[in-house]
Amino acid sequence: MSGGTGSGAVISITSVGGGVGDIVDYTVTNAGTGYSKNDVLTVPGGNGDARITISQIAHGWSVGDKIRVEDNALTFTCDQDNNYTNHTYPRSTDPFSGRWLRISAVTPDTYTVNVGPGGTAVNSIHTFVSAAANAVTYRDGTITIAMPSSSNTSVHTFVRDELIGGNGAVRAGGNYAHTFVSAVTDSITKQGGCSHLSQMNQLDLPAPAMVTIENLHTPRTSDTRASRSVLPVTAHTTNTFTVNVGASPAGLQFAHTFVSVDTDAITVVDYSTADCADVYGTTSTLLDILTDTLENANLSSPVDHLATITRSEPTYEFAGGTIDAYLEVPFTVSYSDQANDIIYTNVIDAETRYRFRDAANLLRLNTSAIIDKTSFDLLQRYPDLASSMPRNADGSGAGTERCKTDLSLILADLIQDIEFGGNYNTIRAAKTYLGSNNELIHIQNQLQFSIYAHGRLAYYMKQAINGDLTTDNTDAIITGDWGITNDPGNWCKRAECD
Repeated sequence: MSGGTGSGAVISITSVGGGVGDIVDYTVTNAGTGYSKNDVLTVPGGNGDARITISQIAHGWSVGDKIRVEDNALTFTCDQDNNYTNHTYPRSTDPFSGRWLRISAVTPDTYTVNVGPGGTAVNSIHTFVSAAANAVTYRDGTITIAMPSSSNTSVHTFVRDELIGGNGAVRAGGNYAHTFVSAVTDSITKQGGCSHLSQMNQLDLPAPAMVTIENLHTPRTSDTRASRSVLPVTAHTTNTFTVNVGASPAGLQFAHTFVSVDTDAITVVDYSTADCADVYGTTSTLLDILTDTLENANLSSPVDHLATITRSEPTYEFAGGTIDAYLEVPFTVSYSDQANDIIYTNVIDAETRYRFRDAANLLRLNTSAIIDKTSFDLLQRYPDLASSMPRNADGSGAGTERCKTDLSLILADLIQDIEFGGNYNTIRAAKTYLGSNNELIHIQNQLQFSIYAHGRLAYYMKQAINGDLTTDNTDAIITGDWGITNDPGNWCKRAECD
């Protein structure tokens, strides 16, 4: 019998007719060792050879045993690229790279281990191609010791641990008691609520030993779920309660023993989930409004659904407070006439506003160029607006001019706030696009175009402040940042601001 490489294969052959090699049936009763699955063995016969395929290789492993797959030892194709390229696994970045994997199921010639999710290829079918030699290592409990090189190249056989039964020469693991001997100066450093050894080998402890260095203070600021977070009580008894503080990382899940607690370590919040009972209803209402708005806008004759929505005021004002606009002009009081209730100052506003005034002046001088270039970009991005924009249908371009006028008014209000601080004028400009119920007006059917135009407006405003405006797409004269010096330190370059 030939073919394959191994020994111990047992094959039952039934022959009739008396002729040498008249093989009519065969059964592989033992695959032996050293063969690979699908190896073909050839049995010589007088009337032709019988080709017998090894169909089962018994691994002899059990559930609970562990194996390790060497990096890039298994090759597969993947139907994510129609099985066009080969892919080797595991990669060094895969979670199970270099790890012992527990066998969870076995058949006579297969075993199952969990290697984790498949990432972007989780739903792709992988087809086995090949495996490298020694691709899989079985953990049999033995260890390999690397010895220094020697001129003595004869084979050495380990016989036994001379001290087995006492203090064995080879030991692994263990929970041993340690007795303190000494410590060098500053060997332990305290950081926050924890301590750690500054360097290795700074404590002298005769082995075997076990030492406790510190108490662990929890929660730490790095505990994102538990630190200064509101945690719901999931269960309670008469004198206990349970909260979920999240799982510790893999490999750091140890039993903790309670030591002490600080005063007022736990605060009971003064609200309950009933206070938020209307959140679901509010969210559902907003989604209904959004859905109805889109459906009405998509009709053959679009309907402004938002204009029909009536604003509902909450029972209580938002607890965090609200702000519409503010304006602040600081100044230094140089003299106070208390008798006449008059104060005097020689400087109104802070010196830090100078660069903002430079920026405002550059924006005013370049307003025409900024508006021209913004309008040009808008029509380049959405060319249909040249005819479909309101007031443009007659070919007069009046709609485009109206759009440029609106942008100029918005820019003027932004310039006011840049020069004098606050956001009063910006909010006032925004409110011109809101109706009495805070519904969107004027641009409700051109919202995406308006958002793009305002983005380009901001882009060219920054260019004007930086002195980077170019003369293309405008007939206006560009005023650069000539004569404006660069401030040292943390000030923005020239008159740039956000």
